[in-house]
Amino acid sequence: MIGAIGIALEHDVLRVVHRERGKIVATEISWDAANPELAIETLNSQLGKPRTIALSIGLGFLEVARPELPALAAADRLRVLRRDADRYFPIEGAAAVSGAHAGGVAFALPANQLQLWISAFGSWAPVRSVVAAPNSIANALSARGTMSSSFSIDAGANECGVIRFANGMIEEARRIPLSVAPGVVNGTRPIDDRVIDETPGRFTAAIGALESRTAPLETMLLDATLYQTLRTHLERRAWASYAMFAAMIVLLVTAANLHGEKALLESQRSVDSLAVRGAPSVAALARLTSLDNEVRSLVARQATRTDALSVLAALSKALPADAFVERIDGNGGEWRIDGSANQAATIVPQLDATGVFGNVRALSASTRFRDGSHMRESFSVGFQIKGEANVKR
Repeated sequence: MIGAIGIALEHDVLRVVHRERGKIVATEISWDAANPELAIETLNSQLGKPRTIALSIGLGFLEVARPELPALAAADRLRVLRRDADRYFPIEGAAAVSGAHAGGVAFALPANQLQLWISAFGSWAPVRSVVAAPNSIANALSARGTMSSSFSIDAGANECGVIRFANGMIEEARRIPLSVAPGVVNGTRPIDDRVIDETPGRFTAAIGALESRTAPLETMLLDATLYQTLRTHLERRAWASYAMFAAMIVLLVTAANLHGEKALLESQRSVDSLAVRGAPSVAALARLTSLDNEVRSLVARQATRTDALSVLAALSKALPADAFVERIDGNGGEWRIDGSANQAATIVPQLDATGVFGNVRALSASTRFRDGSHMRESFSVGFQIKGEANVKR
């Protein structure tokens, strides 16, 4: 049996990597994304049964967005994206989402499509991680000091993908029709031109998937069901490690009493070995504990969230009579209004003067335009609510 393998799922090909004696072994076969079973049988005949599988989902299967989200914790951003997926991605029904860094790029695909692949590959070996291809490529390149470049990568049929990095972050990821690709990808470097650990660059996504097996769950491409499945697995591994530690401590004490210094030394070696093997599980449990704390904090904030109708009532009193609000957004304690008024410059001081709104600031520059015979000015204002008691007084 081989160890863990990384598989990049592109639109018509599977690229598979695993390590043998410290070196990467790469395999490439064609596949049908709608019927993956035949390709899996071929891989099983060539490689045998792996211990675990890490998947990278190709750009050709992904929807890409740059959502405007407030400064939330990673788990909260993922929850917002999954809850409001149809707002950010052209996907109907449940979606598997890869959470974006604040202001960054996010990826999604239909949850039923991902579940089809998880079920098929899971019949071969347990699937322990799923990442979007741009993220798996970023993981592989960042580990090797290449995170300020632009690359052309695989996408869908008759498409080319472009991924750009800046300051260690994914700045852009796009799917481009081949008919217009030459002008768009000018200045990018084909990922095939790279060599990763003596392996052709087209396997970069598979290598990144293999190296992302222990990444935090909130950075993976998961739907709600798969997220909970993987989280439960990590919890079980962590508690199993603790049980192993407890058993070894008992063994250590018993050995010290019964066999003296020699037995004590042998038991200590066993404990040290278990400590190394259990370190990833202990780290995983620490991440889960942090995630639980974030969830409890979010629930507490939601429990004290200001009533939206009260906020609207306060705004209607504070805004000038000529103001027209085109859009209002609220997420936790952060609010934003967009619209127009005869004098947009008065909006911020008028809201600030009420005592109800805090941290009132203009989010973008105002522009003037003619509305019939009148000149009006646009405004975009962000603010927070100082407290429910203030809103209702």
